[in-house]
Amino acid sequence: MCCNDLEQALQNEIIIIMDKSYLEDGRVMNMIDSQFYFRREKENSGYEYYGINYCPFCGMAISFVAQGFSG
Repeated sequence: MCCNDLEQALQNEIIIIMDKSYLEDGRVMNMIDSQFYFRREKENSGYEYYGINYCPFCGMAISFVAQGFSG
């Protein structure tokens, strides 16, 4: 990973790495194509996922899309 802060966020499951098609316990809230997501627990149940392409801590490109790869 690009920085220690991102590593810690991944360990704490604040940010997760997962293919969008496997997110079954919540809803993707934006249209960003990525495998990195902020995960926010909803009050009633489940999660909200926000796709990100750049590290929120150091600004480095982290997703395949931001790095120029597409599938």
